[in-house]
Amino acid sequence: MSRISPPRLPFAARTPGEIALLAAGPAAAAGVLLARWWPSPLEPFCLFHRLTGLPCFTCGAFRCARLLARGRLGEAWLAQPLLATVALAAVALSACAWLALAFRLPLPRRLRLTRRAAIVWGAIGAALAVANWVYLIVTGR
Repeated sequence: MSRISPPRLPFAARTPGEIALLAAGPAAAAGVLLARWWPSPLEPFCLFHRLTGLPCFTCGAFRCARLLARGRLGEAWLAQPLLATVALAAVALSACAWLALAFRLPLPRRLRLTRRAAIVWGAIGAALAVANWVYLIVTGR
C-alpha cells in the first residue's frame, strides 16, 4: 500500500527564520500604526531621561514611529535614526519575502556566520547603537 502525503504548498514558509522574515514587516507596520493612534495622555515617558537629563538610546522612538506613520520619513530619521532605519529595513525585507512567496521564488536561507564574522557584525551593531545614542545626546532629542 502506498503512502499518501499531504500536498505541500510550494510558497509556504518552512522554517522559523522564514516565518520571522515574513512577520517582521507587518509587526513593524503594526507598531508604527499603533503609535499613530495612541492617545496623547498615555504617551510613554523615559525614566532614564527624567532621572539623568540625558536621553536613553531609544529616546524618540515613539515620536519616530508617529512620524513614520504620517509618512514624514526625514523627520522620523532625525528623531531616532536607528529605529527609523531598522523599521524601514524590516518592512522592505519583509515585502521582498512576501513577493518571493507570491512568485514562488526561494526565500533567502539563514546565513551561517563564522565566529569571527558574528563578532564583527555584533561590534558593528553595538557601534551603531552607540553612535545613535551619541547623536541623541548631542542633538538634545
